[in-house]
Amino acid sequence: VAVFLLMTLLSFVILKHNGGTLKGGLSRSQEFMVYVCISLSLLSQVSRASLGKLPSYMNQLAVALAVFQLDVSGPVSPECTTYPFWREMLLFSMSSCCVLFLVISLPKRCRLKFCRSDGATAVLSKLRHGIAFWLCISYPLCTNFVVKLVNCVPVGVGGNKTFVLQSNSLVRCNQGEHAGAFRLALLAGFLHVVLFPIVSVIIIFRVRRKYVPSWFSNEPNAFDERPMWKYFLANSYLPQWFFVRQMELLFVLMATICNEFLAESNILAYLITYIVLLVICCMTYLVSNPFVKEE
Repeated sequence: VAVFLLMTLLSFVILKHNGGTLKGGLSRSQEFMVYVCISLSLLSQVSRASLGKLPSYMNQLAVALAVFQLDVSGPVSPECTTYPFWREMLLFSMSSCCVLFLVISLPKRCRLKFCRSDGATAVLSKLRHGIAFWLCISYPLCTNFVVKLVNCVPVGVGGNKTFVLQSNSLVRCNQGEHAGAFRLALLAGFLHVVLFPIVSVIIIFRVRRKYVPSWFSNEPNAFDERPMWKYFLANSYLPQWFFVRQMELLFVLMATICNEFLAESNILAYLITYIVLLVICCMTYLVSNPFVKEE
């Protein structure tokens, strides 16, 4: 919050000096906070794999970074807490509802039916823009929670095997309090983690191709200024490279899976995956040079 307020003030001062507005400063601050949240969440993911195995000063940093994943306690039995998995279930419910709202409000026929005035249309546009922004901000946290809650491993010998969470062996998978959270995790994983990045790429690609004469055009146009897609198209990235945002979300997903499944089982695959992600990321930025001139 402090970083966001400082960034807003700094953006406002810079834009004011160049004839900008407070609204423009807030827009820049939002974009900056996305990078902060995604970067710190990604760093937290990497640190979590070696938490407790680092030098003391690095371990303190890793513990502090874990707060960005709302991971502030060690393995605790569900019986020791009044409402286990409440954070996960709250986030999964919000994510699923937000994605479903976007799906319902996307068809033009639906907007024409329920938004009969310009004021209602403007409110809906801002609401959809805010939800898209929230889904990107919360993506790393939702991905982390989903992967942790569905990663079950067998324990025991012979016919007495049972499945428990890898991150907390005191929790039996899909039993008791974990059953409801497990089902919500599957729903949020499908809607938010998988469907949201893919569908947003397809929709933006098709609609922009329909409204903008030249795909690689950098000229301002009415479509790019629509509040719903402004987050992807009218901030830091050139319009034709909007999908770099979705690639960032994909990197977060890959890093989460890498830490949860490979960190303990196959260190070679763990290192190779991260090296490949690093190379792809660097090559993408070097080849596309996706930022707008002002950035």
